[in-house]
Amino acid sequence: RERAPYAVIGEATEELHLSLHDRHFDNQPIDLPLDVLLGKTPKMTRDVQTLKAKGDALVREGITIADAVKRVLHLPTVAEKTFLVTIG
Repeated sequence: RERAPYAVIGEATEELHLSLHDRHFDNQPIDLPLDVLLGKTPKMTRDVQTLKAKGDALVREGITIADAVKRVLHLPTVAEKTFLVTIG
């Protein structure tokens, strides 16, 4: 769709097993059950600390709703992003 390169490297079967045969070296470098890759993953633990926000207090006097909306929509993390998609 976006002219991205791709390669067909195999086919999906119902065996729940991932294997790769290398014709060049005539070996099988990958041979494992899919449970190893897709099985129950270990729980992730995170040590999180909340920090007090830095910066000045929000001053709302003199700013209209329209101006505030315009400022927020100009932020790249909020704005519409279809320009990032290349269809050609």
